[in-house]
Amino acid sequence: MSEKPESGEHLADNTAEIMERKKLLATRIGVLSVRLEMMGRLKFPGLNQESIDTLKAEEIPGYGPTTDEFIALCQAQGICIKISSEPGRNITVCPAESTDPMMSCRLDHLDINGTDNQYLQVAILSSQEYEKLEKKS
Repeated sequence: MSEKPESGEHLADNTAEIMERKKLLATRIGVLSVRLEMMGRLKFPGLNQESIDTLKAEEIPGYGPTTDEFIALCQAQGICIKISSEPGRNITVCPAESTDPMMSCRLDHLDINGTDNQYLQVAILSSQEYEKLEKKS
């Protein structure tokens, strides 16, 4: 008869699994982002509806671009992936011609169904999974 693990032991194992998965996803996202950054201008796949709702709810009138302005610029210019050294936001999606640091979003905000670029699809899916795991830990 096997012993039932204490609930704390299970949580520790689960936490270790989550941390390992996040590490793998972060590496994958980093490698894909370098590839996507080298590709330059990409077609804007749109934002997923959940992200649009969240970004609009977080808007501060008169401070920075609105979500609608960001979307319009991305539709007009396309997007580019930028890798920066800013902690917590080292990979951003920006309108292709923008130099405004406020004019950006995360990879997981993009609509996976709006692109046929396989590198971008995997980067979006990996980023979405990473963000879900981040909320669990």
